[in-house]
Amino acid sequence: MKKVISFLKNSVLFENPVITLFAGITPILAMSTKLFDGVFMGLCGIVSIFLSTLLFRALRRFVPKKLRDVVYILACASVVSLCEILLLAFLPSVYESIGIYLPLLCVSGIVFSRSKKFEKAESVKKCMLDALTCGIGFFVTIVALSLVRE
Repeated sequence: MKKVISFLKNSVLFENPVITLFAGITPILAMSTKLFDGVFMGLCGIVSIFLSTLLFRALRRFVPKKLRDVVYILACASVVSLCEILLLAFLPSVYESIGIYLPLLCVSGIVFSRSKKFEKAESVKKCMLDALTCGIGFFVTIVALSLVRE
């Protein structure tokens, strides 16, 4: 349990790709003007990062190495599009507020960079934990910046 807590703290605070690599900085700067928008963009980020990583792990054995990056980008775009469709269907007011900025999650590189980090030989459990902590780090960063900017 101590290992998991240490991994969580390290991933969210010290290896947060938004802070260390400036990956995902575009949606954070675009959506951190209001706390409401920041919270929902952060939640979409958690879902997108986690589901994309899960999808990458499921596809990686079946996709040739030369095509992996293309398939990963398409998978990431599919997950972000799914988030967009679900927001439009169930929370139209939220979609009107952040919908145009959701595709920035896909092109910002945060989802892709984290999935590539654990592409090789890591266990599925560790890979999913890293995706979750990366999403939490994205959420914490966007909410903190939203609080400052609002």
